[in-house]
Order: sequence, then C-alpha cells, then structure tokens
Amino acid sequence: MSKEKNRCLLAVRVRGSAGLKHRIKAVLRDLGLNRRNQAIIMVDTPAIRGTLQVVKDTLFWGEATEDILSLLLSKRTKMPKIGSLTDQEVKKRFSISNIEALAKSLSTGEIKPQDLKRHGVNIKYGLNSPKGGYGGKIKDPFGKGGVLGYRGEAIGELVKKMI
Repeated sequence: MSKEKNRCLLAVRVRGSAGLKHRIKAVLRDLGLNRRNQAIIMVDTPAIRGTLQVVKDTLFWGEATEDILSLLLSKRTKMPKIGSLTDQEVKKRFSISNIEALAKSLSTGEIKPQDLKRHGVNIKYGLNSPKGGYGGKIKDPFGKGGVLGYRGEAIGELVKKMI
C-alpha cells in the first residue's frame, strides 16, 4: 500500500432537516452539518466518501481546490478572540508564509483539516445562498441537472457564488 497523501473534500449542506429519517439526521450531525448552507472541509478517505454517499440527497461535495480553500480561509474563517484569519496568524500558528500557501498545503494533503482544528482554526463555514441561484433543482442529483451529490471540481463554481 502506497503512502499517498489524502486531499481535501468540501461538503455543503443544501437541504433542511424536515422530513428526513433519523439515521440521515444523525449522519449529518456527526459530519457537523447542522444547518442549510453550512460547509465543512474533510480529509478524502473511503470512509468519508461512503458517509457522504449516505446523505447525498441533502448535500453536495467535491474536491476542494486551492483557490476555493484560499477564499474560504481568507473570507469565511472565524477564530475565537481574534476574528478573521490573517497572514500573520497563519505564520504564527503554522510557520507557513500566508493563507494561499496554507490553502495549497491543504489541497495537496500536506496539512489535514484536523491540523487546522488543532491549531484553533475553524473548518466549518456558514455560507450564503448562492448569488443567482443554484443553477438547478436542489432536489435532483448533479448528473441530471440538479445540485445534489458528488460534483468533483465543479464544486468551485457554486461555492464561489456562496462565499
């Protein structure tokens, strides 16, 4: 078995909890996605992908690219007692030059989301509804012109509209 570095996934909850089965609600709670338009960065493992597949009718997910991670970290990261994440704070906590370098390390798998959490950086984000709409029905899967399920790197277009 090769020592391949795990990349990051970004999952965004789209649908509310009305009418969901208890098992699905429990899985969403375990993932940390308690509200609509809430996003979380996770390590890409087969177990996480299987879990996301269970709740595919309530969220969308895909590979988090460097530019999306950079936008999330710079515009949406809230830190206790400090506020927004800055380049100085990244240098102090991670010994990395700036937010873009941190995003690159995350996207390549050199740093895991758990490392961010350990250093006091939140990996859960509250997003806005997308400007201009979702671009499809929120009840249909991505492959049929909808929003839900696995989007791959196409997740970036929609998340940029939500930041």
